[in-house]
Amino acid sequence: MGSGEDTMASPFQTAPSLAVVEAVAHAENVPVEELAPPTYPPLQEAIDPQALDQLLEPTSPTRQQNEVTVQFQYCGRQVTVDSTGQISLESLTD
Repeated sequence: MGSGEDTMASPFQTAPSLAVVEAVAHAENVPVEELAPPTYPPLQEAIDPQALDQLLEPTSPTRQQNEVTVQFQYCGRQVTVDSTGQISLESLTD
């Protein structure tokens, strides 16, 4: 994918935290297994993966009442994840 903005949209087939890691690995053009220290920081340095999963879980009371959007920075990208399964990655460096 490269610089700029990348968007993936589909209902989550895996945990949202894993979907984010997969999307970033795809954008970085590396296998998911290589998106790891020391080259890449762990996701938990950017956001609590369990909290992200719970917040975007279909049975979450917050999600049932509202559309939820979470933004954070990870691996040089602004990551936006919403409760519909859309993940947007915007490069912080151009």
